[in-house]
Amino acid sequence: WVVEDDLAPQMDRIKELMAGEDADAALSEMERMLAGTAHDGEILYLAGIVYSNSGHDERAFDCFTRALTLTVDEKVRTVIKRHIEKE
Repeated sequence: WVVEDDLAPQMDRIKELMAGEDADAALSEMERMLAGTAHDGEILYLAGIVYSNSGHDERAFDCFTRALTLTVDEKVRTVIKRHIEKE
C-alpha cells in the first residue's frame, strides 16, 4: 500500500505503540488520525487491528469490513478476511 508521506509518521507511531503493547495510547492516536484524514484501506486495516487489540470488537469488524471493500490486492484482502473471521 502507498500512504501519503504526511500520514506515514502517524501510522509508524501507532505501530510502535502497538508493538510496545500500549493499546490505550495506540487507540488515542488512531482515533485522532481517523478524525482528520480520508479513510483508505490501509488506514482502516490498521484501525481494525488497534480496535481489536483494545477490545472494541464491533468497531474492529467494521474497520476490517470497510478496508476489505477498499482493497484490491488479493493477498492483502486474504489477510483482512482472516481478521474478519476472528472477530
